[in-house]
Amino acid sequence: MPIDDIFVDSRAASMEVVRRLIALGHQRIAMVAGIGGPWGVRVEGYREALAAHHLEPLVVIEHSFTETAGHQAANAILDSGFAPTAIFAANDLMAIGAMQALRNRKIAVPDQIAVVGF
Repeated sequence: MPIDDIFVDSRAASMEVVRRLIALGHQRIAMVAGIGGPWGVRVEGYREALAAHHLEPLVVIEHSFTETAGHQAANAILDSGFAPTAIFAANDLMAIGAMQALRNRKIAVPDQIAVVGF
């Protein structure tokens, strides 16, 4: 029997990513996301995992899921004063953009800020 589709539980997977970051010692985990699709559910999972550990969320939402959007969102996070130890991106393109923003600011990944892409 052929398989046509594979589905991911985005909420549970996001919660697991955040739990893993917390287990690694991260206490200030920011998230970059976009509008639409399963990304809203990914943000919910992120928020739930942080709330379970009494940690504050910081989500920056852009209008697209591109490298440029990830770059802009990471810059907004860095300029916010939140001082993240990790950034969780809703997709890999946004993670690449976030890493570019960090590199431009001479911030070492993962030594100074970890980056995870969904």
